[in-house]
Amino acid sequence: MIMNSQSDKSVPVDSYSRTALVLAGSSELGASIIDDLVNQKYKVIFTWWKNEPRALNLLQKHRGSIEAIRLDLSCEDSVTAFCKGLSTRYIKTTIYCAGINPAALCDEIEASMLTSISRVNFISATLIFNAIVKKMKAHKDAGTCLVYISSVAAQKVSIGNSLYGATKLAMERYLSGVAFEMARFNVRTLSVSPGYIKTRMLDEYCEKKGITLRDIEKKIPMRKMLNPQDVVNTIRCFTNNQIVTTGVTLTLGHGEGFI
Repeated sequence: MIMNSQSDKSVPVDSYSRTALVLAGSSELGASIIDDLVNQKYKVIFTWWKNEPRALNLLQKHRGSIEAIRLDLSCEDSVTAFCKGLSTRYIKTTIYCAGINPAALCDEIEASMLTSISRVNFISATLIFNAIVKKMKAHKDAGTCLVYISSVAAQKVSIGNSLYGATKLAMERYLSGVAFEMARFNVRTLSVSPGYIKTRMLDEYCEKKGITLRDIEKKIPMRKMLNPQDVVNTIRCFTNNQIVTTGVTLTLGHGEGFI
């Protein structure tokens, strides 16, 4: 059953030693991450907002190992209620996949757009990660991992990405601070900064900009894009301690960050 964040009456999953929370799990990348976590025998809680068909598909596919909560990450009240509910959870790994890119020029950004995108890309992520950390401080041996899906747009300026890049960069910097402050509690953080990923979101971006995927590939030094699995593999290596680091941003891609 799909639950709403304000009325989630499901059984707490504290009994699981490996529980993962995936924010925006109904996104294409989020769904790939969930598949991988379930294959690793994690109990997975994921949030979704508009893509109910994919949420239902995930629940059917991973029946018994997965729980869905509907959550509007742009709504302060919904996120606050969700964070309160996290006090009953024992979550080892949290992966924040949400992000909105308006692809708008700076003089096209109105107050409502600024508020909505800042909430989804930065404020809600901060509130949720903080709630997880507060719970995990009592479990120094828990090996908590906080992963944020950022973008090369955080460092690479281009037309139309001023707000998107700024919010992604802000979250990268924030997680570096969390890693420093929470290191003694065995909390590790990682921002994954991918280049272009072949997803429906990129298709929609191209449609809006009037360009093709081939136009983008021509600007990438290695003339190819990432697949969702490339990001999934990186996250798995970090959460399984095959990548030993914390508080850093790891750039993935085929040279997009060079130019």
